[in-house]
Amino acid sequence: MKTRFSTYPAILALTALTFAAGAMAEPPRAKGAGGEWHHGPPGAEQMLARLDQALELSDEQSAELLAVLQAADAERQAVHERVMAEFRPEICALMQDTDADILALLTAEQAETFQQMKEERRQRQGGGWGGGSGGRFAELDCEAVGDGS
Repeated sequence: MKTRFSTYPAILALTALTFAAGAMAEPPRAKGAGGEWHHGPPGAEQMLARLDQALELSDEQSAELLAVLQAADAERQAVHERVMAEFRPEICALMQDTDADILALLTAEQAETFQQMKEERRQRQGGGWGGGSGGRFAELDCEAVGDGS
């Protein structure tokens, strides 16, 4: 795979931020009647519930912690949006290069199945890579960036 970006430190920082935010997250879990998978860090309420169960928080502590966790969620989302806006072209290029590398290893039949899988995921999740709600890069629409895939 080609490496042509000088922004790897920033991408690594985004990855570290994502993992740090998800440190208390449970493994991926099904949500909704359709059985779609939800990934990513838990929301403030889920984190508070987990902390309350483990720490037996008072009502006052719960209220104060909820405010702290909600503020952290908002800040994390703002950082995520800034990073995604800045690095969207590089991330899209990397994803497109990866797809090309994968396709180069597949037979024609496998490549067709791979493309169908990608399209089904895109439709199921509402667009961008990771798509819909809860995806890692839900708002990442590589087709809007350039020649897309």
